[in-house]
Amino acid sequence: GVIYRFFSIATDNAGNVEPMKTWDDSISSIEGNEGEQELPETFTLYQNYPNPFNPSTTVLFDLPQRTDVDLLVYNSLGQRIMLIRKGELAAGRYHEVLNFNRFASGVYFYEIRARESGRLIFNQVRKLIYVK
Repeated sequence: GVIYRFFSIATDNAGNVEPMKTWDDSISSIEGNEGEQELPETFTLYQNYPNPFNPSTTVLFDLPQRTDVDLLVYNSLGQRIMLIRKGELAAGRYHEVLNFNRFASGVYFYEIRARESGRLIFNQVRKLIYVK
């Protein structure tokens, strides 16, 4: 089966954010046949977790078909600071752990680019926050 752990972080309109929790708000499990993973129906780049983070965070993404994948990270000035060439990947869910211990605290952006026969077929950008 699959186990899902859920966390929540409260925010308000004034910009206050609750500190990161070290416990699960909820845990759910889904029973299924071992080794049988349902394939994603759409390309998806999920929000990294934890966020904010120190010094590493995990990025999840779904691929509904075999495709060439690059994962890129940019600083707040739009300069690329990381390029992770994943190469050709089969359809499925993937995760990548990003380590920021050599970078300054701040807001960064991560992007996934999926290509088929050299043509861009999907890209998406999300924001992450690194706090030392």
